[in-house]
Amino acid sequence: METEIRKGWVIIWEGMDEFRAHLIKGILEAHNIPAVIYNQLDSAYMIRYLHKNATIKVLVPEQFYDQAITLLNETQGTQEPSD
Repeated sequence: METEIRKGWVIIWEGMDEFRAHLIKGILEAHNIPAVIYNQLDSAYMIRYLHKNATIKVLVPEQFYDQAITLLNETQGTQEPSD
């Protein structure tokens, strides 16, 4: 898995659930951890099924990685990316 999409940013969560990605981003930002969503899924309905390897990723600056993992584990049991 590619662990760095943007220089200096690392993947904190990866999956297919766009709602969950936004929820995670909101939790991180509420605790002053910068976060961005990298969405490889096109808005077109069929693209989700044509590109089965496409995912949604939540990224944080690498210096916030440990803090973000701890926060997510405490707030919702999210594990490190393993998809």
